[in-house]
Amino acid sequence: MPVKDIDKGWINIVRDLKRMGGSYTKVGLQQGEQHKDPESGEMSDLVIIGAVHEFGTRRIPQRSWLRTAFDENISAINRVKAKVFQEVINKNISPIAGLRLVGEFFEAKVKANIVKIKTPPNAESTQRAKARKVRNRTVTHINNPLIDTGQMLQSVRHVEVM
Repeated sequence: MPVKDIDKGWINIVRDLKRMGGSYTKVGLQQGEQHKDPESGEMSDLVIIGAVHEFGTRRIPQRSWLRTAFDENISAINRVKAKVFQEVINKNISPIAGLRLVGEFFEAKVKANIVKIKTPPNAESTQRAKARKVRNRTVTHINNPLIDTGQMLQSVRHVEVM
């Protein structure tokens, strides 16, 4: 009696795993997002603003919002990745859906980190400017050095790359 080979999805699993090889999710400020300063009306690239806050300059202290979110959550991120990988292998979700889940998880952690940062505090001149905006009701996070209009916080996104 001849042996009959019945594929119960192995070929599709191998195909999906090959497609996932080299795939990743980018989380942060995506190139091309623009910020309009409400006072001067000037436009600037949010990626530059994010980098200035992340690494600091001679005049602006470092306030790592992305790296610290990653460092503080690496174990949780790895647990999510492992669960997602298992779900892809079990054919419960597609590879792109898995990447999306990891991206959504880390995006939420980055946004939470931005909100919780309080130090180093803003310069006194920045605090005075924010105080004026509070009187005009345009600022909600006066003690948060990374939030002025909220545009950077709202612009943190994830993008799946297959």
